[in-house]
Amino acid sequence: MPTTLQDIANESGVDISTVSRALRDDPRVRENTRNKINELAHQMGYRPNLTARNLAAGSTRTVWLLLPSLPFQIESELAQYAGPLMREHGYDLLIALFHSKKDVFTHLLNRLNQGVADGAIIMPNMDTSTPEIDRLVQSNFPMVFIDRYIKNLPIPVVTTDQLNCSKELVKNCIEQKVEGFIILFPNNNEVVRKRHKGAIDAVLKSKLPYTNANHLDNIEISKLKNCQSIGIIANDSYAIRKIIQKETKNLNKHKLIFACFDTWHGDAYPSKSVTVCHQDFRSMANIAVKEILKQVERKSLPSRRQTFKVPAEKYETIVPSLS
Repeated sequence: MPTTLQDIANESGVDISTVSRALRDDPRVRENTRNKINELAHQMGYRPNLTARNLAAGSTRTVWLLLPSLPFQIESELAQYAGPLMREHGYDLLIALFHSKKDVFTHLLNRLNQGVADGAIIMPNMDTSTPEIDRLVQSNFPMVFIDRYIKNLPIPVVTTDQLNCSKELVKNCIEQKVEGFIILFPNNNEVVRKRHKGAIDAVLKSKLPYTNANHLDNIEISKLKNCQSIGIIANDSYAIRKIIQKETKNLNKHKLIFACFDTWHGDAYPSKSVTVCHQDFRSMANIAVKEILKQVERKSLPSRRQTFKVPAEKYETIVPSLS
């Protein structure tokens, strides 16, 4: 007859639940105990049936992290921080990439509807719900949105305090005596729209002239022709570089101050300085893990959307290397 968990428990002198946890390599069981039980199971020829075990327990001990990609800082750092946190609670965090493709995202959601994981932390790249997500909501499947989110769903959201971060970037530019602004944020998702609103609100309050656009072709530099210094605030460093490339002739006589989110690549030139808002990915991961575990362990299920707004980790100022 095949060796059972009860056989190992009898031989090791611990209860069957401890044996089960040790064989799952659950960190809540002391390392020495895990090692002894795993060695004993090997000696006794135990072969686990993971599918049967998961069906019996009603749990896979896994949570998926659905990401559109991995090359960008936010995705890679969230995965880096969330994985060990889940491990501390006895869960594996599996990264599922959908490569910003709706059909792949739909496929992965269908897999979740089939019970392959206990819950999911999701960074969607669309603003509207889908039938697949709606089915997960209706079945009370544990989910948390991180960074980006789909509105009007009772799913907790963990994101940066986008409005205040943008306002702080504008404030920093004003402190450096800018006389006008170029504001460029694409209308991609709710996160970018919040950043855009924060920047607009702050610039309007300053009563400084500005040109506001969601595309490079819509920037009206002529509105700022009388400004000696111009602040350029955008979603990322790439957008600012594109502005400089496109409007070089119109901007080369102005003092420039840049501000953006997350990272700045290369030298700060031709700006006098660049202010970068660094999001607190560690805190975001901490909150997301805490909220998904509440649901997975059925300590609470959300009846309405709760939004956790995380302040920026820091604001970094970069100056040209030859200044």
